[in-house]
Amino acid sequence: MKLKHLSKFFSMLLVIALVGGCSDDFTEEDFVQLQSDLARQTSDENAAALAIASVLQSLTIQVQEDEAPLEGVSVTISNPGAAEATVSTNTNGNAIFSNVVIGGNTINVSLEGYLSAQVVVDFGEVEEGDEYRVIDGRIVPIPRSESVVIPMISAAATSGSTATIRGRVTIETDLTNDAPEVPQDIQIRANFADSDDVDDVIASGGVSVESFTFNEGLGVANVDNTTGEYSLLVPAGADGTDVELLIPELELNQTVAVSELDGDDIEPEYRSVPTLFGPIADDDYDDIPEVFGAKAVFPEAPAAGDGFTLSGYARVGRELDFATDAFTTPSVTNDMRFQFTSLGAGYTESPTVAVADPTGTGAEPQAWIEFAIGGINVTTTGTGYNAGTVFVDIFALNSGGGTIFINTIGVTPNASNEITQAVVTDAVEDAISSGDSGFELDNLFEISQISTGFRVDFPTSPSGGTDATGTLSLAKSQVHRVAVFNGENYTSPTITFSGGGGTSQAVMNIIAFATQWSFNLDNSGNTSDYNVLFDDITFVKTTPFLDNLEDDDVESTVNSSITNLWNTLTVSGGDVVYYDAAQDYMTEFRSTTEPTIIIEMSEPETAEADVEINDDGEVDDLDDVAEGSGYAMEFQVTIMPAIDGAPGSGASITLEDFSTDDQTGEVSWDGDYFITNMGSGYLDNLNQADFEGFSGGRNYNVRSGETIIVNIDYGTGDRQEDVGPSGGPI
Repeated sequence: MKLKHLSKFFSMLLVIALVGGCSDDFTEEDFVQLQSDLARQTSDENAAALAIASVLQSLTIQVQEDEAPLEGVSVTISNPGAAEATVSTNTNGNAIFSNVVIGGNTINVSLEGYLSAQVVVDFGEVEEGDEYRVIDGRIVPIPRSESVVIPMISAAATSGSTATIRGRVTIETDLTNDAPEVPQDIQIRANFADSDDVDDVIASGGVSVESFTFNEGLGVANVDNTTGEYSLLVPAGADGTDVELLIPELELNQTVAVSELDGDDIEPEYRSVPTLFGPIADDDYDDIPEVFGAKAVFPEAPAAGDGFTLSGYARVGRELDFATDAFTTPSVTNDMRFQFTSLGAGYTESPTVAVADPTGTGAEPQAWIEFAIGGINVTTTGTGYNAGTVFVDIFALNSGGGTIFINTIGVTPNASNEITQAVVTDAVEDAISSGDSGFELDNLFEISQISTGFRVDFPTSPSGGTDATGTLSLAKSQVHRVAVFNGENYTSPTITFSGGGGTSQAVMNIIAFATQWSFNLDNSGNTSDYNVLFDDITFVKTTPFLDNLEDDDVESTVNSSITNLWNTLTVSGGDVVYYDAAQDYMTEFRSTTEPTIIIEMSEPETAEADVEINDDGEVDDLDDVAEGSGYAMEFQVTIMPAIDGAPGSGASITLEDFSTDDQTGEVSWDGDYFITNMGSGYLDNLNQADFEGFSGGRNYNVRSGETIIVNIDYGTGDRQEDVGPSGGPI
């Protein structure tokens, strides 16, 4: 066959023998889905019947040259869901296959002396009514056979009607330069399935022809690995032939400078990134990552100190100097919480008070009692008293030998002008019933001094008779007030009562005693060295002023002494130490239990800046400056290429205007600088390629004798890793 007969070749490219029909590929996955959809109504027999219906009973492929059968042609058919099968054509030019999966199939034909070709066809989908029927719930296959005619061209044909498509193929597999690369070991092939002649054949049948290509010679061109050039010879008629260029999809590693990975900033690097290229990837082509060509390298801010605390708390002795009523509910005096659980009983004088403490000295304690008079015991009957009322005075005695007047009662001598027990008892009972002072059980008489006893003074007998005498009897007596004076260096006092004639002693419990606390600086738990002092330190103390009488665990923060503490501290060798280690330090406040501290330390931040590069490749500014924090000394910056091996050198910048915090010792940079050398040769973006998607048309109508130029640029591709664009701080 001569090439001049190519138009005839196209007119009989494919002949469909039986009706098929769908424009979409029907794959094994489609078959599985169909099985799933019918699972509820099919049995094992139905599944087997459906499997029979999903394949062609027979497929006859006839291979021809100038409409004459060709014997001995190797015909191979393949489908993703079935095993590949190869059959040689018989004397009638037929290769007969059975059980060909309905759907998309690829047919390859080859014979020595002829141009091998590849045809992709689609036999449609498996559908009820075409491939099977459902009768009474049972699937009944409908046998289906197909025939396809494939023409072949002699490889010896060297003249006739052809056209040439040529051009250059480029790709960007290295974004770090501005020159495109050449893809290696690829072929450009011509697909004739969309030619008018082939369309006519497809229209007359039910099989879809997806592509018809040659595997060698006509319609196949290897791209030169060095120049990227290709030249494709295609059969063409005078009226034009439709040709689609089949340009292979590629997945290659692309060299790219990156400073971002999966949305996070990273140290800039050259990275080899898997990238898709080709027409299908066209819509997903990525922007070119932006990576500044120079970076500003600042010293890393030292890690924040961690672990310092105060320990070794010890109470600091204080004065014990108070006077308070004997409250039986929890009460507070002089930063001390106390409660009398017993006021004692039977006292005839003030009890002795004792103060015990591991460190305290000098305390002068005392107690006062209160009482109600229950009676006067007549020890000498008085005689010779005048008729009428006589008055009896009652006194308490104080420790200084003086007296404390309590009250006077009126006693009426009897008919014999005697003061007897009976008349005195009557007078006391009258005083009690009248609620006279000193005689009330519900309103005890409080002695405001230390008492040593009581005295009853009867009047002198006026006629030389016998003077009456007697002693006081108390109905009730107890402690009502206690005081301690001049105590020094007390840390944990206890107070006890004894004597005073008490039948039971008062009990005073000191529930909580607030003192100052001495402490030690403790660096033993440091997990990170301190280079500067902390930003804040707060004492936490329990019941700071003992004003919450129901909850001993109430906490309060105290800042009043922080400044003073801070002023005593500095940093040395990674530890927090005193300026003057010989001094003793303690809290200014008092608390009932040892305090704790909360230390706040800001996370240091390394200074950062972007480097701006002008059109001459010089460093002319810093941008997005972050001054950093946590530095213990002044620092400088180094300007260098963003990635080792990147171009540029010589730039230098000097930082200025630092200040030091008097409290923490932290050195701060205010962002000022001056450029001492702009350097040269830097790039504003280490990726030099321009962004572009796939370019180069794919469908052409060519005429015999015509040459058209089709340059194909795979562009910059669709990267399969998230590497930007970034341009953020380096």
